[in-house]
Amino acid sequence: MSMSGVETVLRIERGRANEDELAALTAVLLSLAPVPQPVEVESARAGSCWWRRPAGYLSPGSWR
Repeated sequence: MSMSGVETVLRIERGRANEDELAALTAVLLSLAPVPQPVEVESARAGSCWWRRPAGYLSPGSWR
């Protein structure tokens, strides 16, 4: 396989890795790479119903 015109991304410091080992190393490194998170779209609906009372009785001195 010819590598002309291809940018070097991995460099082996010691030893000689064959194609299978390089493929395995590349797969591991790509699996550890951060994945971009989907952008959360803010909903257009109104906030919570502020005009409704909370369910059940809460004493005036209670910690909500």
